[in-house]
Amino acid sequence: MKSWDTLLGLPYPCACGGTHMCGIERVVLGRGALAAVRELTAPYKTILLVADANTYRVCGQQVQKQLTAAGKAVSTLVYKEADPLLPDNAAVALLEERIGADTELVLGVGSGVINDLCKHGSWRRGLPYVIVATAPSMDGYASSGAALLLDGMKVTVPARPPAAILADTAVLREAPFDMLRAGFGDTVGKFSALNDWKLGSLLTGEPFCQGVADLVMEAVNEVVGLADGLAARREESVEALMAALITVGVAMSYAGNSRPASGSEHHLSHFFELTGIERRRPYLLHGIDVGYATVMTCRMREQALRGRPITAPLVRDAAAWEAAVGRVFGAGAPEIRRLQAGGLEERDLRPLVTEKWDDIRAVLREAPAARDVAAILASMGYGRGEFLAAYGEEWIRQAVDYARYTKTIYTLLWLLRDVEAPALSPAELLAAFS
Repeated sequence: MKSWDTLLGLPYPCACGGTHMCGIERVVLGRGALAAVRELTAPYKTILLVADANTYRVCGQQVQKQLTAAGKAVSTLVYKEADPLLPDNAAVALLEERIGADTELVLGVGSGVINDLCKHGSWRRGLPYVIVATAPSMDGYASSGAALLLDGMKVTVPARPPAAILADTAVLREAPFDMLRAGFGDTVGKFSALNDWKLGSLLTGEPFCQGVADLVMEAVNEVVGLADGLAARREESVEALMAALITVGVAMSYAGNSRPASGSEHHLSHFFELTGIERRRPYLLHGIDVGYATVMTCRMREQALRGRPITAPLVRDAAAWEAAVGRVFGAGAPEIRRLQAGGLEERDLRPLVTEKWDDIRAVLREAPAARDVAAILASMGYGRGEFLAAYGEEWIRQAVDYARYTKTIYTLLWLLRDVEAPALSPAELLAAFS
C-alpha cells in the first residue's frame, strides 16, 4: 500500500476527471502509538474524551491520564455497558449534550460506534476530532461519513474524517478475536462492493474511479493472506489489517461516499442489523456478516450469469409491496417507504438491462468465484454452519429479497429483480463453504 504521506495531504487531480483529497492530517500506527496522544493534542486545552465501558477500560483511562498529566482539562463521556452499543438517536443526543461551549477537541477511544458518534458530533459542532482505535474491526476510521441508526434506519450522514488516527498494535492485537474476524470479513467484502460500484456506474451513470478502486484492491490483496498471523495475534499482521482498513476509509473520503467499500454485501449486513434490532434477536458483528454476504453475492452473480434479462415491463403492486415491507421491517417500514419513494423501487430499468446485458455480464465476471471467497474466509474460521445457526433459512431468504430497500444505490440486488434466473436457497448460496 502507499505510504500515509502519499495518501493524505493536498488535493490531487485524478484520471477519472475528479479531484481527490482526504482531510486526515496524521496516521500513527504501530507499537507505542498511544505515546503520540500528547503531541497530537498539544494545541488544545479542553478535551472531551468519549468511550464505552469496554474501551475505557482497555485504554481510555490510560489516554485520560496522559492528557491530565499534560495539563489538559478533560471531561469524559463513557457510554454504559450495552450489547451492543448502538449509534442511535439517544446516543447521538447524549454526545451533543456533553460537548461543552468550551470544548476544543473531541477524542474518541473505541472502534465502529464510538468513531461514528464522535465523527458526527464533532462535525455538527465544527470541532476537530481524533480517534484512538481499539480494534481492527471495520473500515470507517478514515471515511468522511458517519454510519448512524436514526429513526430505525441505518444511514450514512455527512461528517468529515478525523484529524488524526492513533492505532497502537499492542492494543489492537488484544481485541476480541471476532473483531479481528470482522475486520478481515469487511475487507474481503470489497470484492463485492467494487463490482457493485462498477455495475451501478454502468446502469445509472454514477461516477466511478478506477484509481480509487485500484487503491482498495491493493488493500484487499494485502489482507487475504493474513489469516495465520491474525490467528496468532502477530502484531505485524494486525498492523497490516489495520492499515488496509484505514486505506479503504481514505478511499471513501476520496470518492465522497461509501461506494468503494459498500455494496450488496453491506446491504445484506445492514438488513440483519436493522431487523435484528426490530425483532430483538441477536445478530453477528457487521464485518462478519459482510464476509458471509460476500460469498452469497458472488454466488448470486454466478447465477445471474446463467440467466437472461426480463424483457416484459415491470409491473408493480404498490399496495402489496407496502404491506410486505410492513411485515418485514416492522417499525422501520415507514422509513423504508420514504427512502424508496420515487427511487429505484419505482423505476423500470429492464429496457436498459436488456440493452446493456453484454456489458453487465462482463462486469459480473470480474467478481471472484464464490468458492474462492469462501476459501479465503474459511481460513479465519468462517463456515456456513455459523451463519445458518445465527439467522436460519427464512431470515436469510428475507434478506435476499428485501435488503436492497435499505439503500438507494444500485447493486446486484436490484439487478436480480430484472433477471430471469432460478432462485437459490440459503443453503445453496452458502454451499461454497462445504
